[in-house]
Amino acid sequence: MEVKVVYLGLIADVTRRKEERVKLDSEIKFSEFLSMLFIKYPKLKELSEKLELIFLVNGIKYRDDERLHDGDEVAIMTVPSGG
Repeated sequence: MEVKVVYLGLIADVTRRKEERVKLDSEIKFSEFLSMLFIKYPKLKELSEKLELIFLVNGIKYRDDERLHDGDEVAIMTVPSGG
């Protein structure tokens, strides 16, 4: 199973990549997947503790209990701001 992860804006700077494909053994809950990313990218976890992040699965805001499926796309970004 494979999930595409897209890192936008500041998140791309922190992870040093714009996107990647993550192979998984089976479907997992989004919250478990996020924990995996935080282990892989400790600076992403640090950033999530300072700023509000937006997580989308196939263009829709995620739910913690949502399961990821083969071919899903996860996008991670900071909350847009401006003035």
